[in-house]
Amino acid sequence: MASLSRVNLLTSTVIEVETLEACWAVKFALELGFDNIFLKGDSKVLIKLLNSSNRSLAPFGHIINDILFLALRFSCFSVAHVCRQCNKISYSLARRAIFSSPLSVWMEDVPPNHSSVIQADLNSLPL
Repeated sequence: MASLSRVNLLTSTVIEVETLEACWAVKFALELGFDNIFLKGDSKVLIKLLNSSNRSLAPFGHIINDILFLALRFSCFSVAHVCRQCNKISYSLARRAIFSSPLSVWMEDVPPNHSSVIQADLNSLPL
């Protein structure tokens, strides 16, 4: 298990932020040597674009295409939409990034004060 929290100051829309963070998550998983990845998100637009077989023409489509190219390096890459209530850890880490260093990484550990949020997220995942 690993967690990443970082400050993102270069984007102007929510969908751009979520797309960039998804790309960072995929790169992070590759760097850690993961073979399988399950990417979950509460943006229906982003999940639909990642599950599409067509190249994205959105202004941030090059990032979508980067994610899909990187996904080819995994044995298993799946993407699913979850409701916002099932994605609390993402928002908790995003809030933490505002007040912390530009990049924080936790390996084999849970970020301080996030255990209950992570457990709630795990309990909400479909079996």
